Amino acid sequence: MLPQEQAGLFFLAHTVLTVLSVLFRFGLEDLVLREFSKKPDGARPQGFFIASLVSVFIVTSIVSILLMWTAGAWVELAFGKPGLLIVVPYILWSLPFMASLFLFSGMFQGSSRYVLATICQNFGSQFLFVVIVGAAWLANPELVSVKFVSIAFTTSVCILVLLVSVIWWRDADQVPFQQIPAYICNDELLSFARRFSVIKGVQVLVAWSGVLFCGMFVSAQEVAVFSLALRIATLMAVILMISNMLMIPVYARLWHTRSLTELKVVAQRATRLSILVAFPLFLGVFIYAEPVMSLFGPGFVGGADLLRILVFGQFINVATGAVMYLLTMSGHELELTTLTVHTGGLGLGVGFVLTWMFGVYGAAIATALVVCLQNVAALVVVRRKLGFITF
Repeated sequence: MLPQEQAGLFFLAHTVLTVLSVLFRFGLEDLVLREFSKKPDGARPQGFFIASLVSVFIVTSIVSILLMWTAGAWVELAFGKPGLLIVVPYILWSLPFMASLFLFSGMFQGSSRYVLATICQNFGSQFLFVVIVGAAWLANPELVSVKFVSIAFTTSVCILVLLVSVIWWRDADQVPFQQIPAYICNDELLSFARRFSVIKGVQVLVAWSGVLFCGMFVSAQEVAVFSLALRIATLMAVILMISNMLMIPVYARLWHTRSLTELKVVAQRATRLSILVAFPLFLGVFIYAEPVMSLFGPGFVGGADLLRILVFGQFINVATGAVMYLLTMSGHELELTTLTVHTGGLGLGVGFVLTWMFGVYGAAIATALVVCLQNVAALVVVRRKLGFITF
């Protein structure tokens, strides 16, 4: 629907939004998930959820306003692409709402309401986004510009937040509003935010650094090709995400009751099933990368090799299982922080250099390499701390 250059600008702006959304929700979605997994009913999990929601919404609102106000300076300094200024002012309005959606997802996931949790993890907003843009394109193709697409994305996120807020308010049993200030200042919440802001921040920077570095060093058209290949490759991780959606609350409960033997069996079965499902998909995408990329237009066919490199990294991600979440749910945040900072710092450095030297291919190699490194390192830590491997 969009010309390749405009698509590249939208993908780049969306990546910046994604990174900011993760950085400024401070990993609190995992705290909410853990509290609701232990005890879905009661004032304590609701208190942590509302405190997290209020804190994150206020912080991200301030950040979005500041970034819109200074957009001319940081867009030119970081990316040197004036066309981004068409997108940024509209897409940044969605930052507080996008961050809030993942807190809702953690709450629904911990309460075993998996459909709602999945809807909150981008699937619902992406569906609404496709509906809005598709309807506009069918009515008048000339209406669909990068500005319209940016407004449509923000609108879809805001609509979804409104809908899930109504569902939560209708179903919540105990909402301790009088205690919210105490929960916001709670030592456990603040300590969790300090630890997990580092973990989540490094993880999201590593995951999306390829797009950001491409935005610095290559044209908007090449950004579009790389971004599309990365998004297609990341679809393989949906298998792991679905497995995690179902199993993470189980891991938390089993660790809480110290049922380590059962935890091992459940984790290994989940990982083996994910591998069984993912391998045919990986093989198909690897072999037929050109036809897959050509579905989005002839200008994207050249990204077939990028897709092959990136999908290999995602297959390793799936094959190692939910190693990061196992460490999180078992209280090994310090080990996970150390691992994430070391591997992530190395990955960001390698990614910067390789993208500067080799363009999009350097970015793809660095992205796949650091995904493999992080997951294998986490697998080693799981083996050392929990006494088993996940496959």
